Amino acid sequence: MNISMALLLISFLSFTLNLTAMECEFSPENESHKVLEAIRFAKKHHHGQFRKFDGLPYFTHPVRVAKIVKKQTQDTDLIIAAYLHDLIEDTTVNKRWIKKKFGKRIANIVSELTSDPSKIEKMGSKAEYLADKMLKMSPEALLIKLADRLDNVSDFESAELDFINKYRAETNYILTKLSKRNDLNESHKSLITQIFKKMSDGEKLYQAKVFGRKNHRNLKANIVESDFILQATKVSGLLAKRAVPVNLRSVVYMIGVSKTNEQERYQEVKRYFGEETANLVEEINSNLFLNRPLDQLSDNALLIRLAGVLENLNEILRMEAVHDYRDYIKLSRNRIKQLDKSSRALNQDQLYFANRIKIALKNTNKF
Repeated sequence: MNISMALLLISFLSFTLNLTAMECEFSPENESHKVLEAIRFAKKHHHGQFRKFDGLPYFTHPVRVAKIVKKQTQDTDLIIAAYLHDLIEDTTVNKRWIKKKFGKRIANIVSELTSDPSKIEKMGSKAEYLADKMLKMSPEALLIKLADRLDNVSDFESAELDFINKYRAETNYILTKLSKRNDLNESHKSLITQIFKKMSDGEKLYQAKVFGRKNHRNLKANIVESDFILQATKVSGLLAKRAVPVNLRSVVYMIGVSKTNEQERYQEVKRYFGEETANLVEEINSNLFLNRPLDQLSDNALLIRLAGVLENLNEILRMEAVHDYRDYIKLSRNRIKQLDKSSRALNQDQLYFANRIKIALKNTNKF
């Protein structure tokens, strides 16, 4: 088993170990007591629930929704309602309970955000129901609902095509209807713009993922498809945290794609994703399989390679598999040393990943 295949297996096996760390990102120390109480309350009642496509604890969703809301308002009640927005719909918590614990205003907002299955059935269309509901709900509830929709369309990268097509059509219909409201403020408009952009970006990443799944050289009979997709999605996620554009993030799904010859592979990537992407994929593949120095890479190729190395080292550390991957760790350490000794000036994002790699390499010495 080569290093790439083994690392993919590590990624799959370590998935559940990452959940706790990801859950813990939500609880900043400077939150008010009331907000922290809402966080604990929502986390408790969403315990045991998981997101449909990425498999993360469901509570990561209201955390992200609350984070989006915080960027638009400092109204504590709205932030709390964002954390609680799915409780009535998806748990045993009811409006009376929320009112007693957090007050009438928050309870009313969460109630506004709760869908009624009987009304959906009566109207015969969830899209029609949601469009009608969002036309009538308060501006405060609408802000949270748009944040909720923005986070849901952010799942497109890890979703399946049927969901993407259905959710995109539903969202387009709802937002078209919503344009009839004359009380949309700048926050509402900003979220609507972000939703459209996120849908477009998500579809591009999904198509890159499908291409990689179909053509990746490491997908053998004894490796489930999700191994490669999971590892690439994590690298894409690292790049996303640095606000790296989607066209660059899509490349991680195409590294190592196998064709009978390089020219055939290049032409297929170019046909589906453009010449710039095809050139970048070929550059990274050449560096990866010919072990060329990192400092010879273009800025974009270097950034993607560094993110990939960091994710691989993180996986090794999470699995405490340092002794099994000593060769890869040694190779990574040598390549970073070569990069340091070169005259290559790193940009801010490259420097971020290079420094994180050094920290990860230092941590391997503890084993």
